[in-house]
Amino acid sequence: MRTGGKIEMFGRGNVGMLAIDESTAENAGQITLDALWVDVNDTTTLRDNIGNDARGYSVGMGVGTDAGSGPRKNATAVNQQSGVITVYNAGIGMAAYGAGNTVINQGTINLEKNGNYDSSLGVNSLIGMAAYNSGTAINDQTGVININADNGQAFYSTGNGVILNSHGTICVNTNCLTGNDYNDTDSYTSILYTGGDVITAQSETQSLTKKATISDKKDGNVVNSGALSGADIAISSGKLVNTSTGTINNAIIINGGALSNEGSVAKVTQNAGTFNNTGSVNSRMTQTGGTFNNQQGGTVKNGSRLANSAIANNMGIWSLGDTSSGSNASMLRR
Repeated sequence: MRTGGKIEMFGRGNVGMLAIDESTAENAGQITLDALWVDVNDTTTLRDNIGNDARGYSVGMGVGTDAGSGPRKNATAVNQQSGVITVYNAGIGMAAYGAGNTVINQGTINLEKNGNYDSSLGVNSLIGMAAYNSGTAINDQTGVININADNGQAFYSTGNGVILNSHGTICVNTNCLTGNDYNDTDSYTSILYTGGDVITAQSETQSLTKKATISDKKDGNVVNSGALSGADIAISSGKLVNTSTGTINNAIIINGGALSNEGSVAKVTQNAGTFNNTGSVNSRMTQTGGTFNNQQGGTVKNGSRLANSAIANNMGIWSLGDTSSGSNASMLRR
């Protein structure tokens, strides 16, 4: 699905463009939303069960769904360099829901207010890019988010959603910051590692103070050979290699790309992508998608839980849960 024209939508609950399953939406034109507009002759009232989160107001471009059938996967929405998404008063410019689903801004997202503005809405009501339930939102190198409303914020994530501001620019009124200069100011953005980066070298120790994300922005692997702890690590694309001297005590969430472990990792949650293990997985392995290969020499120490489309292949040692795990002591189930 592709547009280079104009989409203008007024009122509550609108979505400009939506890609749900194995599909792509691209915008090279203009999408304009005003969720708080109400016709002067409208005398109806909203039902009590209508949510007040930003998604419930309006979304310029979205991927995935929170419907009963699940978010489904591999949907992508791209706001191209010539694309402009303008959201007035309440809503989201671009939103991703579910692992394997990604929104990418290479153009411009404007957060504005007009005469319909309601100052009582507060935080998390007008958002540039949002990621829910392991979805991924990327503000690319050419991406710009302009915030000209008091309740506007560049990013929001929940449920292991991943936010990447990959050298993009955020402007609050006329004050603009780019890349990591902005990322350091926003708790929703991640530390970005890409091809060729070394997180820790052998014998080094580091504790991450905020979530890290692995991407394939540059070719090559991201490598860890030392002792790592602290905030979560999300793999959205690219490859993370934990060498034989590496220890990762952080929770690792695989939403795409690949993890290769030759050393020791703690808690791994795999929603997509590939995980090859010849080292040790010390906590229970949780898998909802993707392929896990426990290869010869690999050890999984505390059982596993597989669901949905997950695939697991075992040529190594896979132990059941330990005796202290209570009702999960023998957990190795699908």
